[in-house]
Amino acid sequence: MAQCRSHATAFDLATGFFAAGATAVLCAGGCGEPEAAAAADKEAEAIEEVQKRKYNRASEIQELKNQRYLAETHRGLLLLRNPPAGTYGAYVKKVTDEENTDRMKLMTSDAAKAREELQKVMSERYAANLKSAHAGEWIEVADPAKPQSYKLEQKR
Repeated sequence: MAQCRSHATAFDLATGFFAAGATAVLCAGGCGEPEAAAAADKEAEAIEEVQKRKYNRASEIQELKNQRYLAETHRGLLLLRNPPAGTYGAYVKKVTDEENTDRMKLMTSDAAKAREELQKVMSERYAANLKSAHAGEWIEVADPAKPQSYKLEQKR
């Protein structure tokens, strides 16, 4: 038995139910609190919205990569390497910032769900992004001349 941090109510860690035989739904943290379950549902809806935004923005991001404005970094984020001038440049920066914010939210959520370090999830996303990058896109790769450093190069 353990106690829920929010309600100081005893619950069984093995089953995730309250000790008195109650049949509460498991929350994301496994404690069975109805409030925690509602918060987990709200978080899942927020993550779903982030995924929809990323999906709707995917062709725009690809076009910016094709124009060689963006590069994929070793952190699973985008780097604005050559911002265009004027209002279009401000727009490209805004889109890049929005994409990076959404990517970070998804990576943070995935790390929490898998109970892994954020760095591990970022590395996994980087590997996936490299694999799906097209020839000619800018990517960040390890720099053999400088240990623990990265450099930009076009994918071959």
